[in-house]
Amino acid sequence: GGLHAVVGAANTAVMETMQEEHTIRHDSRVPFESDSLLIETTSETEFWFVLDPVGGLGRLGLERWPEEGPGARRSCASGRSLEELLGAANKRQPLPHAAFCERMRGRNEMLRQHGLAELLEEELIGGRLFTGPMNAKYQAALRALDSADAGRRRKFVQLCSDPQTLSQYEAAVEADPEGAWAAARMLCTSYSTTLHVIKSLLLRLSKLSRATPVYRALHGEAPPAAFWRERFGARGGVDPGFFSACPDRAAAALAARGSQHAPGVLLEIEQGLVSRGADLGWLSQYPPPDGACELVFPPHTALDVVEVVDEGETLVFRCRATVNRSDLAIDKVVSTKRDGLNCIMTSMKFSLMREIADEADARLAAQEFHALVLGPDDDGRPFATVRSWANISGVCRTGTFPARDGYSGGDSGGDSGGDSGG
Repeated sequence: GGLHAVVGAANTAVMETMQEEHTIRHDSRVPFESDSLLIETTSETEFWFVLDPVGGLGRLGLERWPEEGPGARRSCASGRSLEELLGAANKRQPLPHAAFCERMRGRNEMLRQHGLAELLEEELIGGRLFTGPMNAKYQAALRALDSADAGRRRKFVQLCSDPQTLSQYEAAVEADPEGAWAAARMLCTSYSTTLHVIKSLLLRLSKLSRATPVYRALHGEAPPAAFWRERFGARGGVDPGFFSACPDRAAAALAARGSQHAPGVLLEIEQGLVSRGADLGWLSQYPPPDGACELVFPPHTALDVVEVVDEGETLVFRCRATVNRSDLAIDKVVSTKRDGLNCIMTSMKFSLMREIADEADARLAAQEFHALVLGPDDDGRPFATVRSWANISGVCRTGTFPARDGYSGGDSGGDSGGDSGG
């Protein structure tokens, strides 16, 4: 289960892949609008807004960064609008990336004091992207990729592909829903590596949060059916996307208040020793003005309904949160993949040596193999050359490598000419 089962694995070239996901995919330059912020922007624009807010305008040929439209409303647990949250200064500011790196050093000092792993710069960038308009795309991917709901699927194709793909999907979906979905999904950007990075950030930062109750208003929304239906002696559900909650019960309750026709819904969420949300206020594109924080929970957090209390205009669902921790922190994902690849490549090296009768030739082939595949780059990181010339899965499948001067890669029984790119 977890994120890996929904969006796939993270790439080991983390920062390079995050840039690719936002700048060179089918949807990278297609304008989209966030439902709550009313900003018309693109994935490429948002990436450079976060990473290089000074030089990015020139890179993109823009005169200014996209701005919020009138009536913009941030999707927050307390239901407050941007104007209420930030007063007159309700526009995001293109602040330099270095300023947030400095703030991250402060958080890392706190983590070190508790003997915890520090945040990575990739996680900082992912968190900054998450708190802006890109949130709409990330949530669309998470909510559609593990769902058969036609509305969620269409929204994902609309936000995360290009107009041609959307048009083809709409033309084919009525006759063949699953076939149209499979074809469109292949051309959509799922932001797999970026989503893994954001979850990794939340898991690390959550260790600094206090285990106190937090609240979320479901203004105008009915409680999920699973909150009423008991299965195996329990009630509740799992949210496929990110969600936030705030420690201010009064503000959330006010936003949740319903009418005589339909009561409002308030979630009261109990945090625990290992299942807590993360405060992103210090890196957010929309930081809270008064130090008040909202805690963000990662995808696939389960809410176990313990009690339902009728407070007249509001139904209060008292829940216990359980964070899905089956996904590793991003650096652990990378190191685990590299360790696995190291074992595979080492085994292939010895297999190669056994296939070559002459001992001296076998040693030469092994040395060449090691230098080409297993040797570290200038920074001491293994497999840099693998990423630069081959699809790793193709190498493992065919057992073939690109030719080097004086050595063709041997006869492994596969097709000659190196990796096929599959």
